[in-house]
Parts: sequence; C-alpha cells; structure tokens
Amino acid sequence: MYALNIDPLNPKGNPTIAELRNLGVKAVRYSYKDASSGSQLDSQRLSFYSNHLQGLLQANIDPLIILTYETYPGAPIHPVTDAVWDNYIAAFARRAGQLAQMLAPLQPTFQVWNEPDLPPHPEYIRTMPEAVFGRMLRRTYDAIKAAAPQTRVIAAGLGSGNWNWLASVITSQKGSLPADAIAIHPYGQRPEPNWPSSTWGFGYVGNLIANYGRVTSLPLVISEIGEQHLDRPQQAEYLWRFYRTIINQFSSSVERVFWFCYSDGMVSPYGLLDANSQPKPAHQTFRTLATAAPPDHQPGLMTLTAIVNKADYDNMVRNPAQKLEIAADLRVDGVLHRQGEISYRGTTSLNFPKKGFKIKFAKKQLYQGNTRRIDLSSSYSDKSLIRERLSFDLFAKTKVTVSKAWHVDYAIRSREGQVLERGVYTGLEHVDEYFFRNRQREIGSLFQANGGVINGVFVGATLDPQPPELLPLLYEKDHPEDGDFSDLDAFIRTLTSWDANTIAQFLDQILDVEAYLDWLAVNTLVQANDNYHKNYYVHRRPADDKREILPWDYDLSWGRSWNDFCDGLCDDLSEGTSIKGSNQLNNALSKRVLNNSVFYQRLRAKLTDLLNNEFTEAKLFAKIDGYYNDIRALVQQDPKKWPTNEQFEQERDRLKDWIRRRRAFLFKELGTPPSQLADTIVAAVGFGKPTLVEGETLTFEATVRNMGGAITGGTVGVAFLVDGTYITFGTSPALEAGGSRVIKAVAPWTATVGEHTLTAVVDDINRYPEASETNNSLAVKFQVERKPAPGLADTLIRDIAFERLEGGQVRLAALVANVGTAETTAQVGVAFFVDDKYTTFGIISPLPAGDEKPVRAQQALNLTGSHKITAIVDDINRYPEQNEQNNVLVKQVNFGAPGPAPLADTLILNLSLGQSRFNEGDLLTFEALVRNIGTAATGEVVGVAFLVNGQQITFGNTSALTAGESRTVRAVTPWRAVAGRHRLTAVVDDVNRYPEISETNNAFELEFQVLPSTGPALPDSTLDALGFERTPSGQITLSAVVSNTGSAATPDVVGVAFFVNGQYATYGLTPPMAAGATQTIRAVQPLSLRGKQTITAIVDDINRYDEVTTQNNALTREFTF
Repeated sequence: MYALNIDPLNPKGNPTIAELRNLGVKAVRYSYKDASSGSQLDSQRLSFYSNHLQGLLQANIDPLIILTYETYPGAPIHPVTDAVWDNYIAAFARRAGQLAQMLAPLQPTFQVWNEPDLPPHPEYIRTMPEAVFGRMLRRTYDAIKAAAPQTRVIAAGLGSGNWNWLASVITSQKGSLPADAIAIHPYGQRPEPNWPSSTWGFGYVGNLIANYGRVTSLPLVISEIGEQHLDRPQQAEYLWRFYRTIINQFSSSVERVFWFCYSDGMVSPYGLLDANSQPKPAHQTFRTLATAAPPDHQPGLMTLTAIVNKADYDNMVRNPAQKLEIAADLRVDGVLHRQGEISYRGTTSLNFPKKGFKIKFAKKQLYQGNTRRIDLSSSYSDKSLIRERLSFDLFAKTKVTVSKAWHVDYAIRSREGQVLERGVYTGLEHVDEYFFRNRQREIGSLFQANGGVINGVFVGATLDPQPPELLPLLYEKDHPEDGDFSDLDAFIRTLTSWDANTIAQFLDQILDVEAYLDWLAVNTLVQANDNYHKNYYVHRRPADDKREILPWDYDLSWGRSWNDFCDGLCDDLSEGTSIKGSNQLNNALSKRVLNNSVFYQRLRAKLTDLLNNEFTEAKLFAKIDGYYNDIRALVQQDPKKWPTNEQFEQERDRLKDWIRRRRAFLFKELGTPPSQLADTIVAAVGFGKPTLVEGETLTFEATVRNMGGAITGGTVGVAFLVDGTYITFGTSPALEAGGSRVIKAVAPWTATVGEHTLTAVVDDINRYPEASETNNSLAVKFQVERKPAPGLADTLIRDIAFERLEGGQVRLAALVANVGTAETTAQVGVAFFVDDKYTTFGIISPLPAGDEKPVRAQQALNLTGSHKITAIVDDINRYPEQNEQNNVLVKQVNFGAPGPAPLADTLILNLSLGQSRFNEGDLLTFEALVRNIGTAATGEVVGVAFLVNGQQITFGNTSALTAGESRTVRAVTPWRAVAGRHRLTAVVDDVNRYPEISETNNAFELEFQVLPSTGPALPDSTLDALGFERTPSGQITLSAVVSNTGSAATPDVVGVAFFVNGQYATYGLTPPMAAGATQTIRAVQPLSLRGKQTITAIVDDINRYDEVTTQNNALTREFTF
C-alpha cells in the first residue's frame, strides 16, 4: 500500500535502497526517460535503469515505470489530426515493446502515459482526446504483452476527476479497456468527508473512487497523491488521514497509493524532504505508517474468510497430502484481499479431521501492506485450543525472535455463498522474509527442522552430523530456496566438534546463546518435548553472522505429549519432564548446553526468574480465562474440534491444575522454593464523574489489588500523572495477599480543556519487593469539555417532511430551529438516517437566534411505504450549543405506494453534418448527440432516423443508454449534397423500440445550405473544443478553441459567448482570423464554479459577419470543477 514517486535521474529525487527500506516503501514509480528518436533504445539509459531496477528487485520493492512523452520524443501538441497522433503512437508502442522485452526479468509494471484527461490546452502536450488515448493504450498494451505476456500494464493516472472521460475511452475500445488496472490522481480530494472542512477541495476521495468503480471493475491504483496548499504539519496530517481512509475503507479496491513525491527537489512543496533534503513532518508520518508491524490481535479474534471455487475446494479435500494451493479471495476483518491462495499445511495433522491451513496473500495485496503469509494451526490435539497461543505469548517475554499468535474465526465459503468449513484456529505469523522485514531486519539462511522417514524409520532433526544427501530429508531450506545445505552442515559440524566441557568457550561465536537459553527455558516450562527433534527454525542473522533458534508448532505442550499408541491424542497431562529430560539430551546442541555447568547455571537462573515473574498462576490463569472468553462461543460451534463442549470447559481447570503441578515440580528440581512476594496492580482508575468540564476540581482514585502471595510493605502508595506529568499521590495501609482497596488522591486537579491521559502507578517509589515490577501502572484517556460560553446557539429539529420529485423519488427535509441566544458559528448540517442507517445529509448557512429554516437533503431517495426517519442536526459538532442533547428527532413517515415505473426519455441535443462548408457533391455524414433524460435505461438499441427535407435518407444506432447518459449516434451511410437550402431532421427512437416518458420530444431539426460548385468566399467559424484554467485564487477561466474553416478571413473580431447551465455568464474576443486559422479564446471574466456544470459556447453569437453556415457555431460539454 505504501508507495512513493521518485526520479532516479534527479539527485534529489533518487533515494538509496537503504532509505527506501528505512521509509518502509513497498513500491516506487518513475518515468523512463529516453530522448533518442530512432528505432533503438539508448543503451546508456537502458543500462542505468536496468541497474536501478536490479537494486529494487533485490530489495523486494516493486517498480511502476511510466511510459510518457519523455519515453519517446515528438509527442504532438493538442489539437492535431488523428493521423499525426497515430504516427506517434506507432513509434511509442514499438519502444514500449522493446522496453518490456529488455526489462521483463526485472519485473516492472508499466503505466501508459500520464494525465491525458486534463482539459485541453495548447501548451499542455500530455493532453489527448479520449479516442486517441484509447488507441494509444491498445497499441501499447498489445506491444508489451507480445514481448512479455506476464508483465502488468495499467492505464494512465487520470487527474481531472471526470470519470466520464474514462467511460468514453472504454466506449472507443468497444467496451473493453486494454489494461490490468486503472489509475487516478485525486489531488484536492478530502481524505475524510469533513476534513480539513466539509467545503475544502473538490470533494471526498471515497466518492471519487466509487464513481470510477461504476465505470470499470478493474483494480484501481492511486499513482499520485500529494498536497501543496496546507502547511507542513497539516500536510503530514493529510498524508496520515489519506492512507488511513484507503486502508480502512477501500483496500479491497485500491491496490496501492503512491505519495507524490520524495523530495521538494522534484516538485515543491510536495516532497517528504525539503529542498535541502531535510525531513519534513510528512517524512516521519509516512515512515511510521509504512514500517508499523502487524498488530497484536489479543485480546479478541481475527475474522478470516476464504472465498473459493467449490470444485477447487473439493479437489484439495480429496488430496490432502498433496497440499494443493487453490485460488481464494481473502476477507480479513472485513477487508478484501484478492488473488490469494489457501492450502493445507503440516504433516501429522493431515491425518486429523481438522487440518491446518496456509493463507497466502498476493504480493500486490499484502495483509496490512506487509505480511505475505499467515499459518493457521488447527490445534486438534489440544482440548483447550489455547496452548499454542500461550506458548508464543511466553516466548514473547524473552529475547527469542518469535511469531505473534492470535485466535482466528476461519471460514471457507464457495463463491456461491455456501459455507464449506468453519472453525477456531490459532493464527501465526509465518517465518519468511516479510517476518524479518517487519522487525526491521534482513533474512539470512533459514532452515526448518522437520525430521523425516528414512528407510521406513522416523529420524529426528537433532542437529547431529548427517551425510549431505540426508540433510534435505530432515531439514527444509526456506531461504534462499537454492538447495544449498552447506551452511547448515557447517554449523552442525562446528557445534558437534565441541564437547560439553569446551562448548562454553566457543558457542557464542556462532549462536545467540542468550536467546537460545531463553528458548530452552520456555521449552522446559511448557514441557515442549516435541520441539527438540523437529518443530524449530535455524536462522543465520546477516547482521552478526550468528545463528538463532526460532520456535514453531506448540500444540503438544503444557502437559500434552506425543505417544505412538495414541497418535498424539493421549490425555495424561504429566508434569514430570526433567530439565535434563531424554528429549533434550537427544538433541546435539541442547545436550551439550545442558551438560555444561556454566550454561546450566544460566539456564537455572532464567527458569527461576520466569517461574517467579511470568510462569505464575496469577498471570497465566487470568490469560487462560481471557482466551476462553474470547473463543468459547465459536468453539462450541466448531464441528471438527477434538473435544466435546463439556471437555473444552473442563480442560481449563485441568490446564490450571497442570500449571500448579509443573511449577511445584520445577521449583523442587531447581531446589529453590517459589518466591512469596506481594504483587500490586492498579485494577481501575477514575475520578467519579461521568462528564468533565473545564475548571472543575477532580479527585483521582485507583482500585489497587495485591495479586501476590504475601502482604505488602507497611504503606501502599499510588502516584497520579496527567499526560505524563506527576500531579498528586494517595496512600493506604498494607494490603494482604488477595486484598484490594480504593486509594484516593490527597489533592485535587483542576481540569483543563482537551483529551488527557490519567496514569496511576502503584508502589511508584518501590517501598516493597514484588513478584513483578512491570504491572504497576494503568492508564485511561478522558475528555474535558470546554465550559459553555454565555450566548450560545441551540439547534433542534421541529419536524421531518419530504417532497416528491419528478420520477417518483423523494427528498427528505427537516425544519430546524435555533432556540438559543446566539447565531450558529458555522453552517447548520442535518444527517438523515433511514431505518437507523445513514443515508444522506443537508446543509444551510448559519442560522440566527430565534430563526427556523428547512434543511433539504442533498440526495434524492427511492422510498415507498413506512420507514423510520431519524434526523440529527449538527451531527458533527460544527458549533458549540447550550444543549447537545436535543439534536435528534425520530419520526415514522409513510411515503405512500410506489409511483409509476421509471422510463427512459431520449431526445436529441444537437446535430452535426461532419464539416462546416458544404459544397455540391460532398458526402455528408450526419451525427446526432442523444441524451436519455429519463429515469431508466433505454432498450438494447437506440436508433436515429435522418431525414432531408422530410425524406428519410439514412439511420444510425447505438447500444442502450443509461439514465442521464449521452452519446453521439452516427449515420451508417453518407448523403451526397445537392445545392440549395435544406432541412435536416433527426428522430430518435423513430420505430418505438422502447417506452418513454414522452414521445413528443424525439425530433431535432436544423437548416443548412449546400453551395454550388462555385460561390462567394466566406469565413466559417466553428468550435473545436471547450476547456478551462484555474486561477491562483481558485476561480475558473473558461476557454474555447475556434477554427475558421471557411475560404476567407473574418471581417471583424471573433467573439464567443459562454453559458453555464443555459444562463449567459461571460464572453471572450480575439482579433479577425485568417482562413484556416485556429485560436484559443479565453473568457474575459473568471467564474466561481464547483461540481458538475454544463458549459455552452457560441462563436459569433451576435452575427458580426456572414458565414458559410451558422449551424456549427455552438458546442456544449459537461465539466466537473
């Protein structure tokens, strides 16, 4: 998700690989620049970019290469003829194919062009018409796929926000966009509906994404997003909010977000760095987001659903030993990740009814942007289903590098919605390169100890020397996957060259001994007898060249053991495995370490510390109860678990009993009695008031409990801190073991406005020894409201009503009254809910005291029958009020029976004859601009009949038009022009293929003249295109591209009148134009325009001169400002 725009050719825009990894960048985007115009690539540039891509590939950073006018020179300047464009497109596509062929091994994705949809401008060379871009995309896509079929191609990043432009491109390509994804550049879009304010920018990015989603179902990439108008702290806030919105709400449809850009040295002020290459606040924000590790899912559950083809699932179930990987869309906690895979995992567990699973995410849609694989352990042999999670929790308290573990509500569904499997599993981070990257570490050689069957006998992976050909049978090399076991062989032979007496002198040179002793200690505590001959990793750390042992697979632990006679499903819960048990002594490394007196004493010290501080009844029993509460309801519905529901409940007490017995056994073996110490915790903290107001005096209080086995010292003290600053304290007499007491502060605190954190710390100055010194504090957040100022507004809703619109829809309205003593300090907004679901909103200007006004919803709704309508005024607290409790009104409203069925209604907006000057004998092709102004789609075919002087000449047709859609329909055959004046009539739906709201508005007429073969020379001013520019103040200057296609110059100035939604708004002028000249005429007056508007321009609107024809003087277009 976290990606960045860079520029390798710009020293200030070319971060090193190390900087990219430090930032957490997962992908970069930049233009391929080659100024050579020949048929071959510039070899020096190719070498430069190849080397850069090689570095990215090794760092596992995905490259997105933009192919633009800088990739092949000579791009036409708009507007030009199709022939000029097509000549350039041919050369451009050829170069794209060459690049794809040369760079394919380096795995780039290509993006075709950049922002071709911006409004036409003579100086903006990247702009092109929709049909031209469609041809460029098609030719380039085909060239790349022919050279490198697996290479991904995405469409240009679109910057106008006009999704209809993309729809026109798709139409030009017969309804199929030749791309693997689309891209947008949503500059100026709010990351949240009301941030920085409800009127800031051009709209909410979520609406823009939804609109493009209606045009195509292809995945979407945000290939540029940045901010230039906010100050630096606000720019960082914008970045944080934008990524949060995309990840939380749109990660199922948005593949990646590329921030623009790395440095102000590229384009100021967009960079994460300033022009002097110093980090701006946005730099740290990006890094914090992009390098965040996967969240710990405890307490609670992950919900994970795999959506698969049932035939694939059936095949996987029939052949479990093959561990077939099948395609799956993966929905994790409500977020959809497409193109993933699932398969069975494990070896022994494949024989159980409930099997483990491997969950694999696509590289382009990593879980939370940084995790490729999650493993699900079925824990079938564990009646409690929590042993594995308890084990990994305990490892996390040590120096062992360990996966996070959590519980998962896992289901497999068919694409038709059938539930194929569902159960409770233990989720584990898979140990791979992403695992280490999420810990800001590199991965080295990684071997998984599995053991194997040799000559019909199981042989353990016990780190004993083996012939080279046997090592791959006992260990699996996970990284790098090259089949080279020499590194592991050297490690084994080195450690076994030392005996128990000498190993302490040398082992630290090749192994992280401290972490290994922690691994041994936890294995000893949980009695993990299954983890010395298999179920662990050997990892060689690149940072210091030392090995480390990583834990794996702990369902057979905490009293559970494997026995052949019961296939591991024995139920004895024995606690008596010795510190130097037979399993430990069968492993070459643990045998030597345990038999070395120095290492053994260090291990004893670790065991004693863990027994007194972590492996305690107080901590473990509370955790067990918590996990049982998390999963109980789902366990009871799990059809494939081993225990009955009754046995599951009983196992909690049996597990606690085993912990007591195991602790007693180990303390006896260590020869040290368990410490009898107090252990005070803060169970609750507060101030005894439900609402807090500025200026109030608050007396803090803390509930303190002694969880230990002995009485505290003579005094129990609690320090109270607000926002990390010490404020006051409270004291109490000694607490007996198991006792609890409320301790109040000796002095109050005067509340200040804002959000605060209250922290209570018991025994803050260490008056007495405790079993744990890490559990003494508890923090809570609280809010202090501002004291109401005199003279405040107070808005309430007096009534809810609706008005019915043409077409049968309804618009909700609320009558809002300000019963306060002051005008509202901001606009008054009302949120409308239908049957308790948010539906729409309305907003009006500030409301004076004592006034009341209706607030109409902005969106019309399709409602019939009776519904519960809820209206909330000032729902997002735009202004302070005397009373915040009277903002809601709920009313049951009957909207009546459904109105008449929606119908299409097609009419013709304009006619065109294909040219401006018509001479006798010319072939004229008629075109009609048709719009459906109805409330429903037309029939499958929309036909237009063309008549000249009342006689039908030809026809044209197109596919169905949705409500509100417009399209040009072209005649299938031309008409040979006859000299004289004529009347052209176009009739849409002339043979009544579909019902319409009105059948009387289907025709459109215009008169035109065909000149004899000789005639007077006249000018002919015609409109080619409409556009606009934004002034520095944000206003809009409209423009029109005008051509004189006649045979004479205009005798006077050329004027253009501009209309907005049919109303005259402004004009523009240019000096007389020669025959054949083209000129852009800009309006003399800028306008304040927002949203979607219909713009009409009329050239020579007041008939300053005679022309060949006046039928081509108008042009209408819709723009989104």
